[in-house]
Amino acid sequence: MILNKRFRHFVYMCLITTYVFCQESPNASYDLSVPLDEKSELYKIGHKIVYEWRCDEKGQCNQPSFKCDNESRLNDIELEICSKADEWFRGFTSIILYDNFFTSYYHLIMQHTPKDKKQEIKRIAKEAMKQRDSIDIQQCVDNALNGTDTLLCIDSQIVEIYYQGLYDITQYLLVNDKNLFAKIFKNPKMYQILLTQDNIEVGDMWDYRFFGTFYQDNLIDKTGRLIVKVDSK
Repeated sequence: MILNKRFRHFVYMCLITTYVFCQESPNASYDLSVPLDEKSELYKIGHKIVYEWRCDEKGQCNQPSFKCDNESRLNDIELEICSKADEWFRGFTSIILYDNFFTSYYHLIMQHTPKDKKQEIKRIAKEAMKQRDSIDIQQCVDNALNGTDTLLCIDSQIVEIYYQGLYDITQYLLVNDKNLFAKIFKNPKMYQILLTQDNIEVGDMWDYRFFGTFYQDNLIDKTGRLIVKVDSK
């Protein structure tokens, strides 16, 4: 599993989490292991952006960061992502949100990264896309009990790879440019944990927490794209 690659960071992140709890008030919502309460504001916002706001009243749904109008130029995984920009898949998957978030996160960081540092960010993003495009769809088909299981298998792997890419870019940024990370996020300590959480359980509750938190802080729009402005100084 891709998430197991992050195990080497587990002890490191435990130390960071411990430090954060010591520094912040007891009411700070850093404990990601606590299940979301369906009556909480974060759950309601997360549910809206993941499920209710995917498509408008005319059936126009969120589009990924790349164009879907020329299928002959798209690989199988890109076609899979594009297929979710359809009313039928409302609420079924969050891969378009993850694609938009990852792409906008990457471009925002590249925009404010010195030229001599850009190559490493490019390498991380390129590796993530290579991993994404190498997903074995046929293996999901062969191992699934039905069509729904096949879709869940493919989508969960796509989400894991996007999150791994976010994780790797964030770790690089925290080592090389903590100031930029702090400029992007209003609460850098909390978002440091949110973007580098180990062993996440892919699913609705995590999606609600992940995108609900960003949206609640006015950092993303309804498509998952980062909208925060960063001072270049």
